[in-house]
Amino acid sequence: MILAVLTIVMTLAGETEASLVFAVVTFFSTILTAGIKRKYDMTYQEKEDYFILTIKKQQVKVCYEDISHFQLGLQNIWLQDKTKPNQEFIGVNLALFKPEILIRTLTEMTINGQFPRVEGVYPDNSVYPDDPLRKKELTDFLIRHRYDYLIEDYIKQMNSQQV
Repeated sequence: MILAVLTIVMTLAGETEASLVFAVVTFFSTILTAGIKRKYDMTYQEKEDYFILTIKKQQVKVCYEDISHFQLGLQNIWLQDKTKPNQEFIGVNLALFKPEILIRTLTEMTINGQFPRVEGVYPDNSVYPDDPLRKKELTDFLIRHRYDYLIEDYIKQMNSQQV
């Protein structure tokens, strides 16, 4: 939009070369934006009991109670849904979407012991040793990605137990 406005302003000001440059840049920016939007056509909707992830017109509905396992990535939380036939991982990007209900629910489920450590996920026990229920792993991940405000009570509880 800014480039298009600058093109018009330069044309009205009589700056032919500048308006031509802005017009070319506007054209290529528009094409790139449309291409990126088409390639990454994704939406995410959260409800209290489930979320719906749409990627390129393919919808996946996941009920929180059906989550059987999760993996933490750099900017993603990868989930397995036990009701899906092939049990592939479904990725929810933390940078694109703000999955606050999902994070709260995963934290509650992890605290309740529903996601014990799966052998073979880590090459050895040096990553989060003495964390069989993955509580520290998830807490550190959420703090690192600035979602600690969603689990403040749990963090206070952990800190009081350590003292």
